[in-house]
Amino acid sequence: MTLIRDEMANMVWGVERTVTLPHGEARRGSEAAAEALAHRLRLQPPRPPAAPAAPEAYRAMSSVPENWIPFIPVHVPDQDRDVRLQRAAMPSVGGSQPVRPRTSLLREGFDAGRQYFVNEEEVPQAGTKVTLAYNRTRWHDGRVALWLSARTHAGRGEASSGLSFDYLADTRPVNGHDGGS
Repeated sequence: MTLIRDEMANMVWGVERTVTLPHGEARRGSEAAAEALAHRLRLQPPRPPAAPAAPEAYRAMSSVPENWIPFIPVHVPDQDRDVRLQRAAMPSVGGSQPVRPRTSLLREGFDAGRQYFVNEEEVPQAGTKVTLAYNRTRWHDGRVALWLSARTHAGRGEASSGLSFDYLADTRPVNGHDGGS
C-alpha cells in the first residue's frame, strides 16, 4: 500500500498496490479493481437506447480507480489547527455501495464501522510506502513467535488520481466508443 498526495485534487489517497483475493492469490490492485468493476457492469441491466446527445455533457465528478481509497483532512477534537487524515469512501462506478478497501491496513475497523485516521505528518510530499511482512523467530526455550509487522518507506512522489469536479465531458463517439466516461 502507498499513501500519496494528490495536489490537483487536494487529497491524500491510500493506493492498494497489491491485494489478496479470496482464494489467497495476490494480484495487482489496479487489475483486481478493474475486474471487480467489469463484473459489476456485466450484472447491470442493459440501458435503453439513449436519445441523440449534445456534443458535451455536464459531469459533477469523474471516477477514480477503485484501488485508490480517499483520506480527507479533519480537525483533531478540541484543536483549532491540528489536522489528521480520515479514511473516506468514493461511490463505486456501476454500483450502489461505496468502494471498499481490500487490504488489511486500509480495511482496519471498516467492517465494524470504526473510523480510521492517519496523522497528516505521516504522508510527506513524497508519499509513504507501507509494507507488511510476517516475522518468525524462536525464543530461548524453543517456542516459536510469529507476528505481522508494518514498515514504512519513503514514497516516489506525488501522483494524480484524475479526480475532477464540475466539468464538461465530450459525448461524441470516439472510434466506436462512447467518450463520455
